Amino acid sequence: MVGNGKLRRWRFLLHKTSAPAKTKPEKTQPLDEFICPISGLLMFDPVVVASGQTFERTSVEVCLGLDFVPVLADGSKPDFSTVIPNLTLKKAIANWCTSTGTDLPRYSPDYSLIKDSVRKLMPSSSQDEAESRLRDSERILINEMAEKQPATLTHAVTQLNPRSVHYNRFYSSSSEESVIANIPDTPPLPLVTRPSCYSSSVSASASTSSEIVADETLDPNSSFSDDQNLSKKLQSLDVFEQEQSVILLRKLTRTDEEARVSLCTPTLLASLRECVFSRYSAVQTNAVAALVNLSLEKMNKVKIVRSGIVPPLIDVLKSGSTEAQEHAAGALFSLALEGENKTAIGVLGALQPLLHALHADSERTRNDSALALYHLSLVQSNRVKLVKLGAGSTLLTMLETRLAGRVLLVLCNLAVSHEGRSALLDSNAVECLFRKLRTENVDSTESTRENCVACLYSLSLGSMRFKGLAKAARGAEVLLKVEETGSERAREKAKRMLMILRERDDGEERRDWEALLEGGASQTRSIKAKAGQYPSRSTDFSVTLSKPNTMRKLEARKRKPAPVENKSSPAKLVKKGTEINLTVNDPYPAYHRPTSEECRSVRDDLLAFHGFPQQFAKYREQRLKIVSNGNEYGSTMSPTLEPADSSKESVLDGLVSTILSQNTTDANSQRAFSSLKSAFPTWEDVLAADSKCIEDAIRCGGLAPTKASCIKNMLNCLFEKRGKLCLEYLRDLSIDEIKTELSQFKGIGPKTVACVLMFNLQQDDFPVDTHVFQIAKAIGWVPIDADTKRTYLHLNKRIPNELKFDLNCLLFTHGKTCRKCIKKEDNQQKKETGSCPLLNYLMKN
Repeated sequence: MVGNGKLRRWRFLLHKTSAPAKTKPEKTQPLDEFICPISGLLMFDPVVVASGQTFERTSVEVCLGLDFVPVLADGSKPDFSTVIPNLTLKKAIANWCTSTGTDLPRYSPDYSLIKDSVRKLMPSSSQDEAESRLRDSERILINEMAEKQPATLTHAVTQLNPRSVHYNRFYSSSSEESVIANIPDTPPLPLVTRPSCYSSSVSASASTSSEIVADETLDPNSSFSDDQNLSKKLQSLDVFEQEQSVILLRKLTRTDEEARVSLCTPTLLASLRECVFSRYSAVQTNAVAALVNLSLEKMNKVKIVRSGIVPPLIDVLKSGSTEAQEHAAGALFSLALEGENKTAIGVLGALQPLLHALHADSERTRNDSALALYHLSLVQSNRVKLVKLGAGSTLLTMLETRLAGRVLLVLCNLAVSHEGRSALLDSNAVECLFRKLRTENVDSTESTRENCVACLYSLSLGSMRFKGLAKAARGAEVLLKVEETGSERAREKAKRMLMILRERDDGEERRDWEALLEGGASQTRSIKAKAGQYPSRSTDFSVTLSKPNTMRKLEARKRKPAPVENKSSPAKLVKKGTEINLTVNDPYPAYHRPTSEECRSVRDDLLAFHGFPQQFAKYREQRLKIVSNGNEYGSTMSPTLEPADSSKESVLDGLVSTILSQNTTDANSQRAFSSLKSAFPTWEDVLAADSKCIEDAIRCGGLAPTKASCIKNMLNCLFEKRGKLCLEYLRDLSIDEIKTELSQFKGIGPKTVACVLMFNLQQDDFPVDTHVFQIAKAIGWVPIDADTKRTYLHLNKRIPNELKFDLNCLLFTHGKTCRKCIKKEDNQQKKETGSCPLLNYLMKN
């Protein structure tokens, strides 16, 4: 009985385990959401398109390449105009594969396989049309790049890849501003997307080996076409077999773009990386050449950099053979076209070898190294590294060589940054560029001359040194000639520079004195020396203030005894238009309030009473982040701080918001800004809109015609000056330079500039509005007869930098809520309570 019981229990267990065995195949079937509707495969990289459906990324790229929109099972047609990664679905697929034991896709599906699947969905007429449209230009490209084609023509025949019209697969432009010339008659160098070393022919060093494997390359079914088998061959211990494999890979990827995509897998890249390290010249050279071919596809560029292949490329560029160096420079140039790679390549240490390669014996190495530096210098971090490497003087010495056109592209990028501009001015760039323009070389092109003018124009922006350097180099006569005979863009820039050189002496004197008087002579000197605009050693004032009459006035002022001033004798003002320029350092030099202790005490009392205002909390967080990251520029300069995401308020957003807040309540100004952004999502839309439409959008904020005119004028001036609507470049300037830049816009007053400085640029400034002004007078921080402009200058001199932001926000908030401080009995929004944290200061005053 016991044995029978055990047998029954055993049979029962067998019966229970048989049920899940039958249902197991049903559980391993993936959900329909995990399957790409086009390829029918489990998705490796799911993306959401504009119409809401999810596809495999490769499927979308194939459809865009063939210019084909499939009809889905439900009869709808997807919209491929926007592609967004679906990370949630990708994670869900990974979890499902883990729970069911299904193999997770390791690579994106084969491009050619998906292409065949899409062609089956296409009608025969559409398929023939797409095939003809894709292949005609490619046949022309291959024919023009025949084996006998000279190397110097490779740039000209590959300026724009034919596929780029469809989905920007081969070329990625940077979001940074570029000031290079764009001559429509000849393809500009910045649009070159293929290295000089790329050619449809194999190098002479590999010709013998190529003949051995020629028959294999013609066989499409060869086992070498499998990336796994090819990877094994590349890792072979037999050097001859390794060489044959890398030559075959080079030939397979030379003209077949589908092979480039399908073979660019992590496994093959790891094997190819070991070949780049090879001590055998033939293996190393062909490996780097194969890498150049793989890098021509846009989708491969990020994969290659992430595979860790850049450091061995840099080693080849440093110490490889001549041909290997050509390919290494070409590979770095090709990889630098992708925006995501620019910072990484700079961090990995490619900048210094590329600078050294500009003096290489091979012309191809020099050309590709220069273009690589151009694309890498589109990123601010790389521009700073180039300045530290002394690239400015190196590049300026090459303006008289055949590499001048490419070198000027890099100089233009350096000149748009504050660090690069200062370094170039110190390297005598103004004289070098004017000499280049003055010398009429036979081989000098219109684009080269225009880039010279563009670089000079960038050096002239926000720099007080440019005028003196340009006059010393006799630049006015050169600019006059450019204004007469140059291109349209060159004439416009030359005209603006001539206006700078022709400014009256008193205008220059006024700007220099403002810089000196706002910060003091010694403070301004230290600021400019730190920013790179003045030499670090002590220099005579005649270098700083170039006009003789300015120097005479300065000497006369030193000899003249300082007048004794009191509260009843305010500083003398010189009024010009709407600006008031002070002729003294502090309008109330005998008025010694507020003290640092007084400012700190008022700050603490207001903070305990109100808490920190929530409306300014986000700006305070931004300032705290800068402090925690370490501000190497001190209190007068801020490091380059790019917006962390698209939701963060830009400098231009802050400027327009401040304009809309004038003479209205906070609620109305916020409504006006929201209405403006709702009607015109981008600032380009505002610029193109009619003034009446802008007025209607901001009418709820009051003074709509005046504010609309101010915004429209500011956007027009900004676009004419910078070529795009962006003020982020102000983050790289000093406070004096920022004030100079913003004051050029009509309708932008000192209070608006101060608000942008404090809130959007995280600078130490103290704006004075009505509330702050009235409280300052009430507690005796300024004389009773003070005005807002003198109060602004006086408080900025007296209040410590570290207290300015918190104290300003708290005084503004308190002024809106306390009727005792501003003495407005009729405002119902004021607190009726008798408690005021500033009551003691009011009684003392």
